[in-house]
Amino acid sequence: MESQASGVSTLFRPAAETEPQDWAALARHLAQHGMRLGDAPPRQFAGGFGNLNYLLDLDGRQVVLRRPPPGPLPPGANDMAREHRILSVLWRAFPLAPQGLHFCADSSVLGAPFQLIEYRSGLVIRESLPPPEYRRAAIGRARRPPGLEAH
Repeated sequence: MESQASGVSTLFRPAAETEPQDWAALARHLAQHGMRLGDAPPRQFAGGFGNLNYLLDLDGRQVVLRRPPPGPLPPGANDMAREHRILSVLWRAFPLAPQGLHFCADSSVLGAPFQLIEYRSGLVIRESLPPPEYRRAAIGRARRPPGLEAH
């Protein structure tokens, strides 16, 4: 986790401030689709003003669960189905986009439709830009063509 002192926000919320989800219901849903939720507890990403985002282990790899916030939503807002349709194809043409992995329209699982997307580590910019050394490293990683490895 990176600290506030470095100019980069803490990545995850403290467990006591995490919006709870029914992880057992998610595990049952995933099992019905041939996937396994790992044993590590999911962690909610800090920040964000719209969707709830959690890092979790799925079949031995890290993925992100995205779902709308609780409560009523304006029509068309936080549309997980639309976002999933886009991410399911965008990653092929734009390699920096995460791949959409799974969509669930059944609100009985977690209380709202949700999707699972590929986890991409990177620099999270919140209130202010991080120090130049963080920016240079992040830009260098983002601009590296797919398939090019540093030697």
